[in-house]
Amino acid sequence: MIPEASRAAVAKAAQAMIRDQIKAQREKAKAAAAKEKARKPAVEKPAKEKTAPNVEEMPAVEAAPKKGRPRKAAKAPAAA
Repeated sequence: MIPEASRAAVAKAAQAMIRDQIKAQREKAKAAAAKEKARKPAVEKPAKEKTAPNVEEMPAVEAAPKKGRPRKAAKAPAAA
């Protein structure tokens, strides 16, 4: 068991170690991604031009009918 007085210090040190490990893993992953990106030739694929779709060329979209239960018919008063 850890003495009560040093528990906070031990916990703080453990959190710092974990934080450093996570930071190192992130840096390693970023370096690997950058290395992989640098490996690929830049001429491999020509860049496609991205254009916004022309609104005039798009077919008209009608509102879909509301689905659900039909309303109950109002009761008409009987003529006597």
